[in-house]
Amino acid sequence: MPNLGIEIKRKCEIFGNVFVIKTLDSIYCLPKCSKIACKRKKDKEKK
Repeated sequence: MPNLGIEIKRKCEIFGNVFVIKTLDSIYCLPKCSKIACKRKKDKEKK
């Protein structure tokens, strides 16, 4: 994918860090954040 010179920034839902997204589907800044979110979702479904 060519670099268009546009930086899109988002805020991580877990840590609140602002980061530059690599794909338009990015929600979390790190893989660690996505694992935490997955665990929270599973715990919520158990309750």
